This record gives sequence, structure tokens and C-alpha cells, in this order.
Amino acid sequence: MHYFWPAYLWGVIVLLLTGLPGNDFPTLPSFWDRVQPDKIVHMGIFGFLFVLLAAGSFYKGGQLAVSKKLLYIYAFSVIALGGIIELLQKWVFIGRSCDILDFLADTVGVILAFEFYKLVFEGRKK
Repeated sequence: MHYFWPAYLWGVIVLLLTGLPGNDFPTLPSFWDRVQPDKIVHMGIFGFLFVLLAAGSFYKGGQLAVSKKLLYIYAFSVIALGGIIELLQKWVFIGRSCDILDFLADTVGVILAFEFYKLVFEGRKK
């Protein structure tokens, strides 16, 4: 169980940060408005959560503990969390709004992290 504490802690941090009112964040210069770094942040936050979950399984039981099915469950769960958070931002959290592009960035982050996991951790199986 202790192998998953980093993932659990990160999940709580993500939920807390995404629940903060939008006006609590500093405004960025107009250049950053055009680049939209928040999409990159979304990709990183949710991709990192996936990697923490997958790494927890890897270190808990080694190569036998991490099946493709389990990785897909983790990926679906993290993507679902991203969707749930967007809905919470629309209906529950104050000063926040739902953005489908944020959800798509979450999904892309998980997909990239899935590929990253395969490159880094599956290479250790051999």
C-alpha cells in the first residue's frame, strides 16, 4: 500500500488546486495567454498521476504486478478524474469553469505518460 502514497498525495493536491477559485491564481502576461501553458500543465499533472500509479504497481510487485489491463484501468481512472474535476469546476467550485480543452489536455497527458511508462519501466522487465 505504501507504494501508492505518492499517487494518493498527488491526487489530493490536484483536487485541491483545481478546486481553488480561479481568481486566486496570478494573471499572466498577454504572451502566455496566447501560448496557453495551462494545457501543458494539465498534461503534466494528469500524466504524472498516471506514472505514479503505474510505478506504484511496478515497485510493489515487479513486472508481474503490472498487466496491460491494470495500466488501462489506471489510464481510464485518471482520465475520468480529469472529467469529474471539470464537471466539479462547472457546478461546485467557485470561480471556476468547465473547459473541454482542459479535459482533452488531461487525456493527452495520460496517453503520453502511458507511452513514457512503457519506454522506461517495461524496459526494466527484461
